[in-house]
Amino acid sequence: MKTRKLPEAGSASEGASEGEGQPVARRELGRRIVQLRKRRRWSQADLAGRLGVTRERVGNWERGEHAPPLEALAALGEVLRAPLDELVLGRRRGRWLTEEESGRLGRLLAELSELLGPIQDGDGTTTRNAFPRP
Repeated sequence: MKTRKLPEAGSASEGASEGEGQPVARRELGRRIVQLRKRRRWSQADLAGRLGVTRERVGNWERGEHAPPLEALAALGEVLRAPLDELVLGRRRGRWLTEEESGRLGRLLAELSELLGPIQDGDGTTTRNAFPRP
């Protein structure tokens, strides 16, 4: 992956605080960056290393002191594997399963696999169950 040189912190492209809604928007963006980073179980230093910026810079974004420039938003979306509308606007396209839901789904799939039994492919070969019992 090609490393990008992101604009320096505090440059004109880095979220100057103009307008009434800007500080709130920056804080909300920062909160979403924290959530996405923690979902991946990364520290600020981990995320900073993947982006090629300092940990302090990530901290400034997360606290809403500065907004990431467009280049950094694109890189954040890529590294955190989040669509930009989720990162910037908070729009989620789905949700993560809870641990309880994930376990229940695994048990249900294993039961379904047992009910179906071995599956025969079109060429006559038999495939074992795809969902072993947890």
